[in-house]
Amino acid sequence: MYDFAGYIAGSITSPSANVVASTELTSSDPVTPGYNDDPNLVNLVFTYVGPDFRNVDGPFAPLDFNGLSARSTFSGLGVDAFFTLTTKNNPTGAPGGSNTPVFTLGNVSVPTGVPEPASWAMMLGGFGLLGAVARRSNRRVQVTA
Repeated sequence: MYDFAGYIAGSITSPSANVVASTELTSSDPVTPGYNDDPNLVNLVFTYVGPDFRNVDGPFAPLDFNGLSARSTFSGLGVDAFFTLTTKNNPTGAPGGSNTPVFTLGNVSVPTGVPEPASWAMMLGGFGLLGAVARRSNRRVQVTA
């Protein structure tokens, strides 16, 4: 995963012995067309090191890598998109060929801001004061001579 902002050093994990989790600042792999790899932001790298599953002609069943994770200083917040690079490993002659880059774009929903309880109290108090001032100004008696 490219440009994982707010990465907490040492927090990248993989529960699988067949997947090594590491980080890098720049990648020698091609970047998704239309995007840049920022050399100041960490890239998360998950590398399959298990037994070769391409020992027959294929097509090959997909492998699922559940539980891959990393922590960020941004907590529950996120940017609006991320992108990853996957390699498709089907033998030559199969659709897509062998070692074909597959670019994946993923949208991440950014949570909307929710006011803190203290902010709600201040806001309600302010509305109450505005209402009191408006009510008081309506009670004034105007004297005309």
